[in-house]
Amino acid sequence: MVLPLRFGRSPHARRPHIEGAEDGVLIVEGNINGGEALVVEARVVGDVTAGRVSVGAAGVVHGTVQGRSVQVAGTVHGAIIASEVQLDPGAIVFGRIEHLSLSIAETADFEGVSVRRGEDRTAAAAGVTEAAELADAPPPREAADGETRVLAG
Repeated sequence: MVLPLRFGRSPHARRPHIEGAEDGVLIVEGNINGGEALVVEARVVGDVTAGRVSVGAAGVVHGTVQGRSVQVAGTVHGAIIASEVQLDPGAIVFGRIEHLSLSIAETADFEGVSVRRGEDRTAAAAGVTEAAELADAPPPREAADGETRVLAG
């Protein structure tokens, strides 16, 4: 089923966003390269890359999540590669986490392998500095306005 998407600005925030169809279910297939910050509140089948990535409570990612920092409140099936990784209460992660710093809440579920890496290795693996070039988009001018949101309904 192909869902119609609307691209535009959120009425509640000054950030770009994507909205799903009336049923509130949005499945994004393909890789997403964000700018400074990216919030995922949908199901993504593909890799997600940005400076800061937040997988919200409703977010599900089937792929690799990469950034300088990654915060998970939802579900990730795949690798997480970041200098700082935070698994919030209720987070579910199945896969490999490569990190410099890792924080796991008591009620988060993590099944996989955790590998502590040096800062240079983790940042290079995340490809954060190249993310904007890979997407053929200029980097955001202001970090405060550079957050991208992927929202369901």
